[in-house]
Parts: sequence; C-alpha cells; structure tokens
Amino acid sequence: MEALSRLNAAGWKVVVISNQACVGKGIISEETLQTITQKMEKEIAEAGGEIAAVYYCTHRPEDGCDCRKPAPGLIERASRELGFNPKDAVFIGDAEADIKAGKAAGCRTVLVLSGRISRTEAEQISPAPEWIVNNLLEAADRLIAGW
Repeated sequence: MEALSRLNAAGWKVVVISNQACVGKGIISEETLQTITQKMEKEIAEAGGEIAAVYYCTHRPEDGCDCRKPAPGLIERASRELGFNPKDAVFIGDAEADIKAGKAAGCRTVLVLSGRISRTEAEQISPAPEWIVNNLLEAADRLIAGW
C-alpha cells in the first residue's frame, strides 16, 4: 500500500489490470469480484493511495479473448478511456504474461519478484522487462527517482 501512496504523491496514476478467470470459471461471481475490488480500493485509500481505474478480464484462458494478458487489450482500452499513451506508461507485474502484455501495448515494463517466478526464470523472459525488482516498493522508489 505504501508503494501506491508514494507513486500517487509523486504524480503517478495507478491503474490495475488483472486476469480474473475465477469469474469465467464460476468460482466467484462478478458481484463478489466487485466487493473485493471495493475493499482493496478502500484499504489503499486509507493508506493514502488511490487507484485511478480497475480493469479485469474475467474470461477463461480457453475463451481466446483479446483482453486476457498476455494480450494487450485491457492496456489499450485503459489507454483510450483514460487518455494516456502506453509509451509513457510503465506496466508492473509479477508474471511473464504481465511483461508480454505490457510490451505488446508499447509500455516499459517492470517485473516484481513476488514468489510466482524465480529471478532465473524472470531473466529468461523475452522480451525482457526493463527492470526486475524484489518488491513493489522497490519498483515505486526507482520510478520516483527517475526512469
């Protein structure tokens, strides 16, 4: 949460783009996902941060949509709706699909080592992220210090 509040204080807008196939698979409902999102946004606000927008792909991987990462569809949609150029954006994620989606949309990318993949696996991603960092706070601090 501190990473988001630091980014906001430095003038960065934060947009969440996430695959949530649990909805498409019937594991949770759209309403439950919205409740989870509202709780997340409330906790971030209480910590002094703000999410500018949230975009979810709720399709299953086999649905073949253009919004499920690694496809860039949701980044492109966010760009159109929020009025930013992806080339001026930084896409931060913790999976290969995040880096591929960001690159496909034209963003600079940062991979956070959250435990989903190892540093060795992260270093094998192609195209490679600009940075590999240990946590979101490190990514935020590096962005604030200047790309």
